[in-house]
Amino acid sequence: MLQDVGVPVDRIDLAEIASENIIKKLVMPNSMQHFVPFDLQKFIETIKQKGDALYVVGLDYHTGFISCENGEVWFIHSSASEVIKELPVNSTPIIYNHYGITVVFLSILHF
Repeated sequence: MLQDVGVPVDRIDLAEIASENIIKKLVMPNSMQHFVPFDLQKFIETIKQKGDALYVVGLDYHTGFISCENGEVWFIHSSASEVIKELPVNSTPIIYNHYGITVVFLSILHF
């Protein structure tokens, strides 16, 4: 997905590492926020409070984006065959996430 929006990344290299390490390669460490232990409702409320923006999200076994649009929070990620935009409360990767979530603002990606 990052390549599709023009971010120069080595997709093969990133696909082989944990989502938190992917994020660490893309952003400055002080721009990351961890949600451990993970509480879905608290996470959604925090994103709403931060406001409309696009965030990159690292889960236990998946990486995607959170989009806050007019106060509504969406999880955007890809499966093997398609890009999916769904409410976090309906998203299997988020619902079954146990470790925690690492979130950063996409606007602070560095290259």
